Amino acid sequence: MKKDKIFFELEPEDFILRIHPKRDENNKWTGEVIVGIVTADENPLDDADYSGMLQFTNLISSTVAMMEEDEDFREAVMEYAESELKKQEIVLSNRPTIVRDVTSNVIKLNFNTDTDGSA
Repeated sequence: MKKDKIFFELEPEDFILRIHPKRDENNKWTGEVIVGIVTADENPLDDADYSGMLQFTNLISSTVAMMEEDEDFREAVMEYAESELKKQEIVLSNRPTIVRDVTSNVIKLNFNTDTDGSA
């Protein structure tokens, strides 16, 4: 049986962290992952910049193993990630709600503020 592959467009200078879940015979995630770095053969960076980016990408990928080995590090990363998600939720909640009325060509925006536009 041939596996389907999903392709998406990349820029030639992209460095991609590929995280692949290991699965058991029931197709369930075992909790393990395979981490790999993907780059293009046509990467336009010179050797020094390419090496620097590769080192940086390796540093990022090594945090996966560190989280497995160091509980304090894992907790710090989780706390940081949760605080960033909360910041993002705040930003997203401040986005205007767009209300479209199919009987009109008027679009109403609600900026979800306490003052309701009267400040």
